[in-house]
Amino acid sequence: MPLALVALIAVIWQSSPIKQRCLNRNHAHTELAAFGWAADLDALRFGWRHGVWCFGSCWALMLLPMLISRGHIAAMAAVTLWLFAERLERPTPPQWRWHGPDKALRIVIAQIQARLQRS
Repeated sequence: MPLALVALIAVIWQSSPIKQRCLNRNHAHTELAAFGWAADLDALRFGWRHGVWCFGSCWALMLLPMLISRGHIAAMAAVTLWLFAERLERPTPPQWRWHGPDKALRIVIAQIQARLQRS
């Protein structure tokens, strides 16, 4: 029962405009100072902001493997690949729509087609 509830929450979150806003903010990086205290503060600020936006875009899917008793490591690997693939997408306006690894799937399909044509 808890797994089904978390899965439903994850599906809703994956489709939400707030999720897209978090993904967009993950792509937005400011310039960092190169030396001295300014560099240290910029790095700290960057890590904090990036961590907050990363958590915002990942939290719902990351809950799923914690509730799976068998295949926990495989589920974590699948979620990790899914989230990595999401990061390949370009920022888009926040709206209700499904957020998935579309670009990663297109890359994999193109690679398979290219290899099949060479054979």
